[in-house]
Parts: sequence; C-alpha cells; structure tokens
Amino acid sequence: MLDATTTNGLIARAKRGDNAAKERLLTENANLMKSIVRRYLGKGVEYDDLYQLAGMGLLKAINGFDESFGVRFSTYAVPMIAGEIKRFMRDDGSIKVSRAIKAEARAINKYIEEYSAEHGCQPTVKQIAGHFSMSESQVVFTMGSSCMPVSLSSQGEYKDEKTGELSERLPAADGQDDMIEKLQLKAAIEGLEERDKKVIMLRYFRDMTQSEVAACLGVSQVQVSRIESRIVSSLKNPPQNSTGPGRNPFCAAAIRARCAWQYARCVNFTAPQLQGVRSGLANSVGTCYNNIVKADIVNDKYVRLGKVRSVIRDLFEYGNARKAQIGEENVFDFSLGNPNVPPPAEFDAVVGELLAACDPVTLHGYTSAQGAASVRQAVADYINGNFGDHVTADCIYMTCGAAAAIVITLCALCNDGDEVLTFAPYFPEYSVFAGQAGAKLVAVPTVPGAFGIDFDALAAALSERTKAVIINSPNNPAGVVYSAEEVSKLCAILRAHSQKLGRPVWLVSDEPYRELVYGGVEVPYVMNYYADSVVCYSFSKSLSVPGERIGYIAVNGAAARFEDVYAAICGAGRALGYVCAPSLLQHAVARLLGRTSDISVYAANRDRLTAILRGCGFDVVTPDGAFYLFVRSPEPSAAAFSERAKGYELLLVPGDGFGCEGYVRIAYCVSPQMIERSVPAFRALAASYGLL
Repeated sequence: MLDATTTNGLIARAKRGDNAAKERLLTENANLMKSIVRRYLGKGVEYDDLYQLAGMGLLKAINGFDESFGVRFSTYAVPMIAGEIKRFMRDDGSIKVSRAIKAEARAINKYIEEYSAEHGCQPTVKQIAGHFSMSESQVVFTMGSSCMPVSLSSQGEYKDEKTGELSERLPAADGQDDMIEKLQLKAAIEGLEERDKKVIMLRYFRDMTQSEVAACLGVSQVQVSRIESRIVSSLKNPPQNSTGPGRNPFCAAAIRARCAWQYARCVNFTAPQLQGVRSGLANSVGTCYNNIVKADIVNDKYVRLGKVRSVIRDLFEYGNARKAQIGEENVFDFSLGNPNVPPPAEFDAVVGELLAACDPVTLHGYTSAQGAASVRQAVADYINGNFGDHVTADCIYMTCGAAAAIVITLCALCNDGDEVLTFAPYFPEYSVFAGQAGAKLVAVPTVPGAFGIDFDALAAALSERTKAVIINSPNNPAGVVYSAEEVSKLCAILRAHSQKLGRPVWLVSDEPYRELVYGGVEVPYVMNYYADSVVCYSFSKSLSVPGERIGYIAVNGAAARFEDVYAAICGAGRALGYVCAPSLLQHAVARLLGRTSDISVYAANRDRLTAILRGCGFDVVTPDGAFYLFVRSPEPSAAAFSERAKGYELLLVPGDGFGCEGYVRIAYCVSPQMIERSVPAFRALAASYGLL
C-alpha cells in the first residue's frame, strides 16, 4: 500500500505526462476499482467493460486531484470512479441519479470555482463542508455528481479506509443547526427592508452564491456579504420580546421534514414511496412541510429567473411607480435601452402596403420554420452587397430578435460543460443564455477605462472548454466599437487556439447596435475576418421597433461543417419553440434593409449629456456607438451611487450586473427635454460628493 506522500508524488508526475506513473497508480488502485465494479455486476454490463470505465474514472481522479482538498486520494477517487460507471449506466437507462445530488454537485463545483478565483487556491473539503452545512464525507460523496452507492448498506473495501454505510453519511435530523437557522430565518424576514429580504431569500432559500445575488441586485459581492452578515447577526440576537430565531415552535418539526424528504430523494425512492413520505410528513408538520417541499413541484431554476428581475428592469419598474406618485416630468429615468425615436416613416408605409396588397391568409400564415425563402434571400443579398460574399439564403435563420438569435446559436454550438467567453462589461442576459445552453459564461476583463480588448486577459481565459466567444460591438453598456485592428488580432488568437484544440472556437457577433455609430466610425464585419463566425442581428434599435421582436442569424458559409451547424441552428430553434418568426414583420424588414430611424437624435443626446456630466465633475468616456454612457462612480460601490442618485430621482443602472464594478450605465435614448430637466438633479448629486 502506497503512503500519501508517494501517492501524491506519482499523481504530480502523471499530470506532467508520465505514463509510467499513471500505470503505477492504476496497478496500486486495482483492488479499489474492482471493489466498486462488483457493486454494478448483474446490471447488464460486462465485467471487462465496467473495469475499463473504472479505469477512466481513476484517470479523471488523477487529473482532478489536489492535495489542498485535504483528503486521501482514494477518498477522492471513489466517487469519481463510481460516477463514471453510473453515468454510463444512467445513459443506458439502468440507473437513475437523484436530481438533488446533481444539484448539490453543481453548487459545489460553482463554489470551488468562485473560491479559487477569489483566493488563488482551491478550498479544502472541510471548507466546502462548512459552506454547505454538509459533512466532509458527504462532500466527497457528492463531488462526482452521480456517485451514489446502489444500496444504503453498501460499504467500501479499499486498501486504506472503510467508507461505512450510506445511512451514516446522511445528515442527522437533530444535528442540522445551520438548516434550522435557515428555516427560522424564513419566519423572521418579513419585517426586513425589501433589498435585505431579497438578499436573505436568494442566499438561504434559493441557494444562490453571493456573486449571483450581487449580479441580480446590481451590487458588489462584498456588499452582499456585509448585508448578509448584518442581517443574520441581528436575527440571531433578537430583542427579548422578539419571536425570531430560537423561538419558532415548528422549526424542529420542519427540519425533520426537510431531512426525511432529502433522504428519500437521495436513495431514489419509487414514486409511491415518495408519496408516502409526503403524506406522512404533511400530517406531522403541516404548513411548514408544504412550504419546504413545494419547490419540488416546479423547476427551481426558472422560479429563480421569474422572481428575480434584472436590476435594469427593477429600476424601470421603480421609475414607473415614482412617475405615478410625483409625476413623469419629475423622474429622470435613464434605466432602459428603449428607443425614443419613432420608426422611419417607411416602416408604417411598408406595413400598410403589405396589409393592403397581400392575401391576409398568406401574409399572416406560417412561413418556413427558418423564415420565408424570399426574406432570407433578401437578407443574404443585403449582407453580400454590403460586407462581402459570405452567405446564401440557406445561411439565414429569421428570429424573434437578437436575444432569441443568441440563445439559439449557443444551444446549437455548445454542449454541457462548455465555456463561452465574452468581454466585460457585457449584456447581463448573456449568462442566462449560456446557462440555457448548458455552458458557463466566462467574463474576460477589458482595458480599464477604455474597455477595449485586453488580449493578455483573453489568452489567459481561453481553455480546452472554450466553445465560443461573444462580442458586442457597438457595446452595451460602454458604447465601445472594436476597431478592425482589434478584430483582426482577436481572430488570429482564436484561429491559433482552434488549431491547438483541433476544432473551431466560434465567434458570435451580437449586432443590435451596428448602425448606431457616430462620427464616421465603422463597425468591422466579423465574417471578413473569421470563417467560423455567426452574426446575430436585431432590427429593434436600427428601426426603433424593439417591441416587434424581429431579427436573424447569419452563419458564415465558409464555416467548418457548415451544413451541420445550420442544421443545429434549425434544431435548436425547433427545441426552443423559436420557429417561424412573425410573418408580417419578416416581409416588412425585407423591404427596409439598410434603413434606420433618425440616429442624429442619439448623437445630439450623447454630446449634450456628456457635456453636462463632465461639467458636474463626473468621469465620462465619449462612446462611439449605441446609446449608453458608462460613467465611473465617485465611490467604490456603484450600487450605493445608484441608490443615492434615486434620492434625486435619477435612475442610473449599477454596472456590477454588467460584470464591471465601479460604473453606472446611463441610457440616453430619452427625450432631449428630459435631459435638460435632469441638469439640476445631476448637479445636486455631484455636489453631494464634493465634485462641484
């Protein structure tokens, strides 16, 4: 039996490519693999195949193991080996893996990534266990995602340890102080202020990380940590007349219900068995139990998305409420990127002509799933005529705006576990879109202040899991436009990385603001620089019709495996329900390609608002495109700055949700009259910081 020092030395050599070290580790752990394989005999898979799967799991454990985990290698390897076998058998329909275990594994992996990014090292198993209120053995048990033993009495027969029974690993119903505290908090938070309530609910009852909460609320992670600590401290030590934590009569019953329910789900009870657990717990706990388990009725991921609006929408709704209270003219709403310029006159004329001249059954009927053939041909002709010969009609997929285009594209390109890179600041919904595709969004820092591409940061962010890079030029929220030189260098880096991986890294260009540029600035067309590229376009901003939801996907005809890529686009659109974009609008925009609303209004607003803010002492960079200013906050917390601005009826969006702390976004797609009315408010806000 190898000691820990020898084992760790062999692992280090194996990670450097030493095949002899790998063979030694496989030989020394043969009995461990055999003991796990024996659990799965008789499940329809031959012994030799199971042993090969075990070997693959052990190799993954070697590659992933780190001494800082604070456990022996065999402890770490067991769930990895079992997980490899169970994933194979699960995919073959033999074994079903608890959704609860999968969710816990995803949460642990996310915590490890965030902790590593913040501290420069991985957390120990003890730290992970403390964070999730789990035992150390539970953490190791869960890290493989689908690593449950077949039975409650299954025991390990490993060289250097005994794992014990599963029942010993499950949490005791009366020892979960942290869980009890969570349940008690739910009864005690009703009197909190709205923001404080959101922080506690999202952290303790939606299992969101502090970073996720910060993104939702538009504040920094540090601020979320402080809010949470303050609230929990106050709730732990309530006034003597309080009925808060420590005085809740149903908490003990509630925690027993929670533990029993989790236990039942973890051991894969049958549906009738689960129903029996439900009934029994409901009788003993009543309302408390119902509150605990009701989330299992729906997909909690979408509950979270549905209940927590983006900070932009939150500000917008707050603005509507304030307008109703004090009058619209007294609220200076710079929150939403909603065009204030009317569509060009031709838009209404074209729509009128179509309604008058076309057969209504045809005009309002279904088109082809990917869009009407004549419309796709018109879009292809426009692209080729203006940017080069890159596409045919069969490269175009009509969509309900750019958001749908990006979701479809990412779902078509990505597999679970892939990474999608983008440059901060970025449109916050990118993280939602990537998550829908099973991918992880990775934010790459940009050049401070200028927000141009930081190529060193890009090189550091690229990995074997990188599947795509999203660029947004002109950018929301910074208004930066990437130059031809920047795009060319970006594409050269992606080509080199693609060659290294042996597959394409896709370049996805999000272009709703392409036409909204000032001073003769040109926006490079990515298909001229990179073959494996996709353009996601929307007419929302160019024609000022955001509520009509019409756009398209254009796949570069020179892309690798173009036919499969376009088929995947069609398939993703089908799966997501994004087939047949609105027929009337398809035919309308086909006649208006290249037309825009009066962009000069935005240029004038940009210049006037920039002058006002600079005159007040704020740090402002003049944008080249879009209709946003990204203004540096005079204090470290942009959320605090945004809150203070609300006191002057100024609605400014904190930049934290855009992946860039210390800035606020100001949308200048507003009336010039509102800008002028806002001058005294901006001056008063600046004076409160001593800028005037």
